[in-house]
Amino acid sequence: MNGVGSVVALKPAGISKSRLGALPVPLRRRLSRSMALDTLAALAAATDQLVVVGGDPELSVQLHRAGIAARLVPEPEPAGMNAALATGDRLLREQRFTRVLAAVGDLPALTAAVLEDLLVRTAELPRCFVADHTGYGTTLLIAEAGRLDPRFQGPSAQAHRMSGAVPVPDADPRLSSDVDSVEDLDAVIGLGVGAHTATLITGDRLGGYVSATVAGPGFDDADGAGALTVITDSGVRMPLAETALDPQIRFLRPGQRVHAVTDGHRLVSAWL
Repeated sequence: MNGVGSVVALKPAGISKSRLGALPVPLRRRLSRSMALDTLAALAAATDQLVVVGGDPELSVQLHRAGIAARLVPEPEPAGMNAALATGDRLLREQRFTRVLAAVGDLPALTAAVLEDLLVRTAELPRCFVADHTGYGTTLLIAEAGRLDPRFQGPSAQAHRMSGAVPVPDADPRLSSDVDSVEDLDAVIGLGVGAHTATLITGDRLGGYVSATVAGPGFDDADGAGALTVITDSGVRMPLAETALDPQIRFLRPGQRVHAVTDGHRLVSAWL
């Protein structure tokens, strides 16, 4: 018998987090995927196997680059979050895991240590859940393998309670702090966010989004030529340190376009 498996259902970054629609689209997509990677990193470290259900073709490469071990599974038909989580539950049961933890994908303050403590605290409960910070939704559901019965979305805290799941009392706020709005993110930043989300944070808030054009000099991994200069679409010339670049960027040349966040004086994170 194995121990605890975990499962997350993820939408492609391009269509997730629609309620963050006030943000520029490139920043909303980047934030969505960064929060997901922080969530998945914590789950992978705290459980014996992580299953990610979804249809994003870019996710496998992103997980590999982030060093996150996970089994990727296509979204089932009919689609939907609960069907996806039930698929992961079934796969983990077939692999003889004894417990399954299902989670939403937007818990950027989640840590492995907090999850491990939760699993110890709830070890004797056949089925339990953590309500989100509003008390309306659910962020985490834990059950004996094969008995997950996920009822996420909508008033899911009530739905899980009515289906017999026990609410976890006095849950660490990092377990319940999902992000559906910019205001939610402001609150979560105060708890401390994971490494991926942190690249978009300046001080105690989300950095300001800019798009920019590389002005020069260029660099590649071999020559280590140092800081780049970019010109934002509003005409401001700003430095872009190599340390602020997305690790997947291997080459930048004058004229290339980048997305970035700024603290007002410099670009702190940039991606293609």
